[in-house]
Amino acid sequence: MLPLLLALACSNGAPPPRAASLPVMVGEVSQGPATVRVTLDGEVLDAGDAEVGAEVAGTVMAVPARVGQPVSMGDEVVLLDPRPFRIALEQADALAMAAEADVALRSAALDRARASQLRVLEVAASERAAVSPREEEEARLIVAEAEAAQKAAEAQRAMRAAGVRAAALDLSRATMRAPVDGVVSRQLVKIGQRVAPGTPCVAIAATGALEVLLDAGEAWTGRVLPGAAVSLHVSARDDLAAS
Repeated sequence: MLPLLLALACSNGAPPPRAASLPVMVGEVSQGPATVRVTLDGEVLDAGDAEVGAEVAGTVMAVPARVGQPVSMGDEVVLLDPRPFRIALEQADALAMAAEADVALRSAALDRARASQLRVLEVAASERAAVSPREEEEARLIVAEAEAAQKAAEAQRAMRAAGVRAAALDLSRATMRAPVDGVVSRQLVKIGQRVAPGTPCVAIAATGALEVLLDAGEAWTGRVLPGAAVSLHVSARDDLAAS
């Protein structure tokens, strides 16, 4: 039966179907750089996020910057009670004034001691028998003690001046300011709360530049070079894209 079917199929007079022709492109093979596109998942980070913490111990008096409020660098965000710091500054100023007065007294005493020693030396030079070696030595010792006292007073004055600067710095730190431009994202303290140095008070989400962290994996280590073109797309925000 099979030979008959083959004969009938060939006897219908239709030509056998022809295979479709495909265009062929011919080009010269050459060496050169190739562009490789790689799709990577990553994370967008805000490089300017900042957490403002207390630098001195104190009691929170006010929180001018509320959550969601835009702030500029230098704006007040948290205020501590300034009264203890002002009192400390006044005390430091008073001690510095006393130290300054003591330096003036010690300087005057040194001038008198030197003048007395000079008179002793002049008398000894003109009338040697009128001044004993012991009197000359006593005059020298008085000058040496006066010089030492003046140096000690000057050191005390320097220390008191440093105390004034430290007290003034603490007073300025009672006012916490925004370190970046941004929006207050969290308020971490309440009015009346006692805070210690280092206590986080507010968090600010900066509105500046963003950082993008892409994990290329070990396969691309050393193969992705500085200056390579990058296109970014944020899956949660179709309106955010960059190249």
